[in-house]
Amino acid sequence: MEDRFKLRYWNTISKMMVTEPEIRKNYEFSLNEYITTDRGWIWMQCTGLKDKNGKLIYEGDIITPYIFKDITKKFGNVQVKCEVIYDKKELYYTCKKSNFIQEKRPLSKIIKRDEYDPDGYIVVGNIYENPELVG
Repeated sequence: MEDRFKLRYWNTISKMMVTEPEIRKNYEFSLNEYITTDRGWIWMQCTGLKDKNGKLIYEGDIITPYIFKDITKKFGNVQVKCEVIYDKKELYYTCKKSNFIQEKRPLSKIIKRDEYDPDGYIVVGNIYENPELVG
């Protein structure tokens, strides 16, 4: 769970996603002073969880069951992907409610492999670099 404290950043001006090590290497400033939304930066924290392929899952990522990996928009009239969000009231990461996700549960329980999703979930994009996957 040491990955839980990793961050990545979306720059709304340059439309680029960067990691904290990239920022520290390429910019000569204090992260606390510079990385703010009023300067065009949106930060996303890592959930500490990984998808089926071992990729870290961050806030703003879009995940889907692995069995639906080749379906880009919809399966019938059910959307088979969800946006990872942090629920400040419940204090855990979960998925934004959709036709696919009906009840709010911790992300760790949603992505857990079971008899319904034996292959687990994969990250298919994020809300900033792949806005076409949302909605």
